[in-house]
Amino acid sequence: MAEIGGASESVAAGIKVLLVEDNDHVASDMTEMLEQAGYEVLGPAATVAAALAVIASTKPDAALLDLNLGGEMSYTLADALVAGGIPFIITSGFIDELPEKYRQHIVLPKPFMPKELFRCLKQAVPAA
Repeated sequence: MAEIGGASESVAAGIKVLLVEDNDHVASDMTEMLEQAGYEVLGPAATVAAALAVIASTKPDAALLDLNLGGEMSYTLADALVAGGIPFIITSGFIDELPEKYRQHIVLPKPFMPKELFRCLKQAVPAA
């Protein structure tokens, strides 16, 4: 068990998580949280093109997807994740703008606590 944010979380060794986040500070914090818990972080990818390149070379077990990447909306990436059978969690401060077709996916509004992130990952990837 790893101690993360005051809550005990199971170590998720071997689970690859694609992190799609354009804010360097947020990406760094999320990467550290995930790695401390045992996840293998792919990325962070700050653009849709960078995230698609990661998916093409390595199939992640799950993805954390920010909706707004510096003004570029990541809906085409969400569609590619769905097509590839890769579960994803939408992590965004723009939840009100989420199109209906993506609302069946796990949504984690920013800001969030580490405990909430890990709960969502366990829901998306039960082996986590």
